[in-house]
Amino acid sequence: NSMAENQWDALFENAGAFPQAGKTMFGNNLIAVTQGNHDLSNFTSHITAPAQVGDAVYSFDYGPVKFIVLNLETAKTDEESRENQKAFLEKEVNKAKKAGQWTIVGFHKSIYTGASHIVDSDVIDARKYWSPVLSSLDVDVVLQGHDHVYSRGFVTAKGENDKLQKNEDG
Repeated sequence: NSMAENQWDALFENAGAFPQAGKTMFGNNLIAVTQGNHDLSNFTSHITAPAQVGDAVYSFDYGPVKFIVLNLETAKTDEESRENQKAFLEKEVNKAKKAGQWTIVGFHKSIYTGASHIVDSDVIDARKYWSPVLSSLDVDVVLQGHDHVYSRGFVTAKGENDKLQKNEDG
């Protein structure tokens, strides 16, 4: 919960066990954050996320990769936010493809998941909306959180398992 100051203290101070470890780690490493369902529309002034097209929607280049971070938390209830983020995604992916970059898109709630949230109505809605967009743009990798599980695979434009077949080389 972004409003629970004791949770920020645990993140940055490790409950006193390693008092400077969190500050040192965050102070010396680049991180990319995405807004999740526990953030209550903010990071309580502890993390400042870029806002190129709405809160915590941004992109950056790192070597041969363009990272694009979306905020599906605001996009699920605000049609204008959803459309603005879609236009931003299209613009950034097209720029990256022209530059020969890989594209990695990140957001919090998993639209591709094998975990229990696969049947949540907001996840189903996001999957129906975003899967064809991500597929048509030929996004290389989608990173997601929320479900606390690891899964990977290939997904069709309809958001279904692509059921790839192995060739003789595996």
